[in-house]
Amino acid sequence: MAGNWIIIQARMSSTRLPGKVLLPLGGLTSLEYVVRRCQNVPSAAGVMVATTIHSEDDAIEVWCDSRNVRCVRGSKDDVLSRYLLAAKTVDPEYIIRVTSDCPFISYELLETGLLLAADKKPDVVRWRMTSPVSRGILPEIIKASVLRDSEEIAQLERFREHVTLYIWEQLQNYAVEDVYLPSELLLGEYRITLDEPDDYRLLCTIADYFKGNLDVPTAEVIRYLKEHPQIALMNAHVQQKMP
Repeated sequence: MAGNWIIIQARMSSTRLPGKVLLPLGGLTSLEYVVRRCQNVPSAAGVMVATTIHSEDDAIEVWCDSRNVRCVRGSKDDVLSRYLLAAKTVDPEYIIRVTSDCPFISYELLETGLLLAADKKPDVVRWRMTSPVSRGILPEIIKASVLRDSEEIAQLERFREHVTLYIWEQLQNYAVEDVYLPSELLLGEYRITLDEPDDYRLLCTIADYFKGNLDVPTAEVIRYLKEHPQIALMNAHVQQKMP
């Protein structure tokens, strides 16, 4: 099948906010936002969801089936193997990793990165910035063969859980092409991601303001938070879980 495939990792068993990917958001769900925005990327051959084989994630498969979204199920904790299982079904040139807790992922940047990948054929597309960037807007673009090769080497638990961590820690061994983020995405360092209840409050406020517009440009979301600092403070205290 080949092409470039966006693979969205999703599960219901978040410890800090269980079931977060299917919580209501702007009249829809967080997962719907992510899938729809990824479907706005012309250079992607398709979008699929990679969830787990556990029964709690049956709801995600049901959601995907009802919307004709490809769904692959694999290991809960070995997320790297889950990604490669999903990739095996379509044999992509590039894997675009997106997480289901980023409902305002930048589909514009996704297209920019894929166009660069098509031209330069790097192992990794790296986002560069001149100031801190908001969390929850950036995808990862990795050559599928590179991710497959890393599976044999990356045996530590943290590498299996955090799909591309081994590659980022060994970046000097890979061909990298940089994309500098446009200034409109660097207006502030906000949490536009869904990990805790206060993140959910903020994202619901954003979704309601834009009246459930799934396609709102990420730059407009950032501008809104810049212009309404009291809203951005809703989740400013949340600590990001790091690998």
